[in-house]
Amino acid sequence: MTVSASRRTGPTRRVGQFDQLVTLPGDVDPNSVDASLSDGVLMVRVGKAHKTQPRRIEVKGS
Repeated sequence: MTVSASRRTGPTRRVGQFDQLVTLPGDVDPNSVDASLSDGVLMVRVGKAHKTQPRRIEVKGS
């Protein structure tokens, strides 16, 4: 996940910019990402992916 931001003092003048790269584990559900910005604090919530549950298969003999 890459977080990028820039601060502007006017419509065209950029004061500062940054990029932050965060490596997430492989078991993340991309459909359950939520982000909010409040009082200058960025909150990103990422849900875990559901793991496949083992299942029992009955084998019938003849």
